[in-house]
Amino acid sequence: MAALEQQAVEFKKALENAERISKSAFPVDGRKYTLNAENFRWDRVGDARFMDVNAQKLAKEKEQSFSCVLRADVYLTDTSGKLVESRKNHPVMEFPHLTRTGGYIVNGQERQVIKQ
Repeated sequence: MAALEQQAVEFKKALENAERISKSAFPVDGRKYTLNAENFRWDRVGDARFMDVNAQKLAKEKEQSFSCVLRADVYLTDTSGKLVESRKNHPVMEFPHLTRTGGYIVNGQERQVIKQ
């Protein structure tokens, strides 16, 4: 069980790094518009999701990924700063969620990560 606990710790660190990298990508400046994001938060992540065997089984059956989603409030403004469009709770990235067996389900296939 210690190996699985270690994988869970490494998974949480990976989520923190993914969030930090995603935050650093904003704002995105273009010639006419600027895209900005704030209030980053993870959805479908945590111990309850980790223990949800039914959701993991369903992901395999439907050939989907068992993942968590980083969401943010996204704003598009023009060069004068006028708000053009905004979206709350917009998905920024999807990240495979660790399963109870210490693997990841991507497109319905469970993959095990073996430390080298």
